[in-house]
Amino acid sequence: MSCGGPIAAGRCLMLSNKVREIMTREIITLDVSRTVHDAIALMAEKRVGRLLITDKQAPAGFFTERDVLRRVMNKKLDPKKTSIKKVMTSPIRAVSQETHIVKALGAMYQGKLRHLLLQDDKGAIVGMVSMRRILKLAVELGRGLSETQTIGSIMSR
Repeated sequence: MSCGGPIAAGRCLMLSNKVREIMTREIITLDVSRTVHDAIALMAEKRVGRLLITDKQAPAGFFTERDVLRRVMNKKLDPKKTSIKKVMTSPIRAVSQETHIVKALGAMYQGKLRHLLLQDDKGAIVGMVSMRRILKLAVELGRGLSETQTIGSIMSR
C-alpha cells in the first residue's frame, strides 16, 4: 500500500501502528468486594468513565458509566447495596501491547468489547485501550492530517 497523501498515510498508521502508541497507562482499579456506590464515587473523584475491577489484584472485569445506566439504574438496583461483581462487564480480554491497532479493533468488535487490557511480553498489565481512543485516532486521521504528524501528536490533543 502506498502511503502518499494524508488519507493513505492515515490508513498506514491504522494498519502499522501498535496499541502501545495510543494506550492509557493509568488504570484506576477497585476491588470486586466493593459496591456500585463506591465505584461511582471513585469514578467521580478520578474523573474517569470506567474502572478495572480486580479480584485479589487480578483483573476481573470493567465497570463503566454505561454499566451504571444499563445494569444498575435501569434495573432500579440500590447502588449502596449492590456488589460491583454483580454488574461489572466480564469476562475481559487482554492483548499484547504490540498488537496492531486494526487487530485490536477487530478483537473488540468480535468480542463486543469497548476496552482491552494491554500486556507486556511477560504478561504484566501495562495499560488499556478503548474503542473511544481508537475512534478518536480514526477521526483525526480522517481530517486530512499531514503525513508528518505522529500518532503521539494526534493523541495529545
